[in-house]
Amino acid sequence: MYSIIPKLFPYYVLAVFLFGAHDVSSKMRVSNATGSKLDTTFVINGIELQGNRHTKSYIILRELGFVPGDTVARQDLEKAKKRIENLNLFNRVTFYLDQQTLLINLTERWYVFPIPILFWNEHDFKKLSYGMGVFHYNFRGRAELLAFSGWWGFNPGYSLQYVNRWFGGKHRFYSEITFFSKRVDSKTLEFPDLEERHRGFSLVLGKRWGFYTFSDLRLEYDVLYTNYPDIMLSGTARDHLLRLQLHFKYDSRDLWEYPRRGMKAEWAFSRCSLQNFRHPYRLLKIDWRYYHPVKAWILATRLAWEQSFGKVAVYDRLFLGYDQRVRGHFQHICEGENRSVFSLETRFPVLKIRYFDLYTTILGSYLHNLQFGVYGSLFFDSGATWFQDEKITLRHYNSGFGGGLNFLLPYSTVLRLEWAWDENLHPELIFDGNVAF
Repeated sequence: MYSIIPKLFPYYVLAVFLFGAHDVSSKMRVSNATGSKLDTTFVINGIELQGNRHTKSYIILRELGFVPGDTVARQDLEKAKKRIENLNLFNRVTFYLDQQTLLINLTERWYVFPIPILFWNEHDFKKLSYGMGVFHYNFRGRAELLAFSGWWGFNPGYSLQYVNRWFGGKHRFYSEITFFSKRVDSKTLEFPDLEERHRGFSLVLGKRWGFYTFSDLRLEYDVLYTNYPDIMLSGTARDHLLRLQLHFKYDSRDLWEYPRRGMKAEWAFSRCSLQNFRHPYRLLKIDWRYYHPVKAWILATRLAWEQSFGKVAVYDRLFLGYDQRVRGHFQHICEGENRSVFSLETRFPVLKIRYFDLYTTILGSYLHNLQFGVYGSLFFDSGATWFQDEKITLRHYNSGFGGGLNFLLPYSTVLRLEWAWDENLHPELIFDGNVAF
């Protein structure tokens, strides 16, 4: 939940655009990692960083993949630039080649967000949550995340999280630890008055193999209380759950916030049981996404499949209509023990990305080089859920199609306004955050 909180910040920025925003797109020439020369390769004898006021220099340099004295291809410079942008620490990153010195110009983002929480769960205005959170996205200047949030109203709870995306030097380890307590009202259609109370922690320890391949082991301990003892694995009102997951990911997408080229392929195998390892069940998850540019257009596709094995607890069923949705059936809730989703989308620029400076005495240069752009989209979605004792057929699938506008806002924020139709041409208007996939 912590990840949606700073997304409120661009609304402030958008409002300030009305008062004193200055377009800097024509003032600063954007380099596609080349400078004035168009050679295929470059000899890099020096690297100079400019603008990293808070971020440690080695956090940036380790993403380059080359050192002074190397001969570097133009496409490798562009890939290095994108990797720095994917740190989500900078509003803008530009590479310039001056003689044989690579100048890396960085516009750093503001990194601490003490911010009120106000959001609607499951896109339902009746399910309001409110509270307060503090989020440090560049803790110690090392691209570490330290976040605490607490909220009341619908499904109250709190979360404390620390994420270190790279430690151990050349070994490239990463870790994440989260403590949580939350209430979850029923998602299942079978038990509409089910109430869950979760309290526990999760731990992730992984390794990054090169720049694009990740593997990790995830452990979660969850003490779960419900008002339905009969559906619990233990036969009582409380289950002590132990979840283990082995996870692999290959991610060569150029920009995570709004990919234009590359691939993301994930594979995860999870095992859930009571803490004494009794009553186990397993889940296999495969998620494949591919992005291909055709001139200024982007062709994107996604195929996801989740298959369970063993008797799945009611509180661990899979759904469409909550975190995963089919446009055209955006509010339609389906549940099962297995899930499949397929999407095709074409994206094209309506207003190319431009950069703006906002002049304030509070944040200064942290509000410089703020991006704004608009993309149009045409899409087709299809998805299904089913239980293990069912044979999957086409009748399980709900499908929809449509088009819309994607607004690329500062601080890696994407807002979508879309119009979709289902198979019977029933329309629906969708307003949502983040890229669809």
